[in-house]
Amino acid sequence: MRGGHLMTPLLAAQLAVMVLLTSQPAAAAEDASAHAIAEKFARSTNDAKTATAKADDAKKRTEAERLKAVKKAAEAKRKTEDAKRKAETARARAELMKADEAEMLARAHEEANQREEEQRRALAELEIAEAERIAAENKALVEKEAREAGLVAEAERTSRETTAREAAERDRLEAERSAAATRAADDARKASQAKAADARARSETEAARKMQAARAEAEQMAREARKAEAAHDARQAEDRRLADELAKEARIAEEQRAASERQAADHLLKAEAAAREALEREAEQQARARAEAEYAASERAAREADQQRLILEAEREAEAIRLTEKIRKARDLREARKSAGPEDLTSAINIPDATTMTQGRQPTIEQVGTRVTVLLMMVAGDRGIRRWNKSADPVLCLEDVCYVSQGPDTAAKRMPRSTAFGPGIALGSRAGACNNALGCVFRDVDLEGAKALLQPIDLRIVRHDRREASEVRADETCAIAGGKLSCRAGVSSATWRAWIVPEAVAARAGATTLEAALSTGLNASEASIRGDR
Repeated sequence: MRGGHLMTPLLAAQLAVMVLLTSQPAAAAEDASAHAIAEKFARSTNDAKTATAKADDAKKRTEAERLKAVKKAAEAKRKTEDAKRKAETARARAELMKADEAEMLARAHEEANQREEEQRRALAELEIAEAERIAAENKALVEKEAREAGLVAEAERTSRETTAREAAERDRLEAERSAAATRAADDARKASQAKAADARARSETEAARKMQAARAEAEQMAREARKAEAAHDARQAEDRRLADELAKEARIAEEQRAASERQAADHLLKAEAAAREALEREAEQQARARAEAEYAASERAAREADQQRLILEAEREAEAIRLTEKIRKARDLREARKSAGPEDLTSAINIPDATTMTQGRQPTIEQVGTRVTVLLMMVAGDRGIRRWNKSADPVLCLEDVCYVSQGPDTAAKRMPRSTAFGPGIALGSRAGACNNALGCVFRDVDLEGAKALLQPIDLRIVRHDRREASEVRADETCAIAGGKLSCRAGVSSATWRAWIVPEAVAARAGATTLEAALSTGLNASEASIRGDR
């Protein structure tokens, strides 16, 4: 249609030129004018064709660029999803390792709970036996009360029968009222059904009316469509103007293509940045996972070492128990000899020490006493939490009793060894005044004899750090000079050292002097004179 409109003026111009050439050969001016008009129409036709071709090319280039941008975006999305899957895999691996750690810790807690459960079970058995005794005592009383209760129950049964008859009468009256209510409900339902039928009839009439309105509306739309078709035919006359608009649209399409290219480039940069970020997160997670795996491996190795150490400690504790038993037997024998009367003066036991005979400087156990103050300095452990927290929570144990410090001016708290390692201490007050401290003062500790086997213990949660046990005695060399306390016969081992100060000397020194001696580290060169015991 557009081609017909463009060719008709051209043919008319050519015919006019031929007529002019044949009819009036002398009218040169008019000939030139007609020729110019024909060229003008021809140029406009060629320009329109060229604009149309350019617009088509622009559309093709825009479509190609759009497809290219879509492909790039899809590739970036695929890379991002790959990175996300890798990150999910690493996270799942880390969560699995964390679950393994949690399971091992849960097993440790379960072992502790089992030990506590055994203790509770033993206590429960004692309580059951006591309860059985009480039940046997109460059985006779219960039987007597049962006989009395039988009489009361007979009276109550008679009362219940009377109450049941009254309730049956009430139920009958209630059933009659319920039947009347049911009949009223049926009448109401029938009235409601009649109303519903009337409403359906009205709705069908309304639907027919709406259908007629819809038909009228469809006919109106058909008339408007015919008018629109006529308007479309009229718009075809504006095809030449549309050619100019197509050229303009081609320029706009070119600008949009450039904008889409810039947007696609921005999306690509963002996708690459996201992919790099995902790769960095994955690398970080992998590094964290490796670190956690190394930590788990080191923890397993530490636990294995702890188990081996516990075995050795159990052996040492067994040896300590044997030695304690020997010491107790010797003390009992000595007490028996004292109660039996004076011994032979020639006995080797009554031969005085050479130093005592010559100088008389070394006091006897009766002069020094069995109560002492222990100044303890621990070496920080290197297993478990102590690898990072270079501190300690020390308590002292002597045979089957332990002491928890209450400070340098208050007597230490004495308790059985089982209580010291129970949940009330290990999960509660712990080391008392010596929490998170390598140095500690234990006042008024009773050695219960001239010598005792002393063992410092670093409290933990499940596995306590039991240090080497050493035989100790009150240090007669402890003295106060110039406001300072000094002891020349301290006790030391590979993981701790201590001064065993007689309680009378510690009382004269006071809390400040005791803390000052502890802050100097107990002077390792002097504390090591006696060596490991």
